[in-house]
Amino acid sequence: MTEIFDVVIECIDNIYNTEEVWQSKDQTKEELLDFLNNLNNEQFMKIRGFFETMPKLSKEVKYDCPVCNKHHTKLLEGLDSFF
Repeated sequence: MTEIFDVVIECIDNIYNTEEVWQSKDQTKEELLDFLNNLNNEQFMKIRGFFETMPKLSKEVKYDCPVCNKHHTKLLEGLDSFF
């Protein structure tokens, strides 16, 4: 879950309510993490939904394993392929 929060924090530009606007560049990582941790489930699910439905790059990679000498195919797609 920490990796997801790190990605979301990097994508935040501004945080605002009806009266104030805060720029993320003026906040510490801990402050932004506190903001995310204080979101209710519905709010966080909206953010998650945004990331799940956004366009993503995928690539099918074919390779030969030097250990088992077998041919493999792997689909690299989204953050799950890297974390």
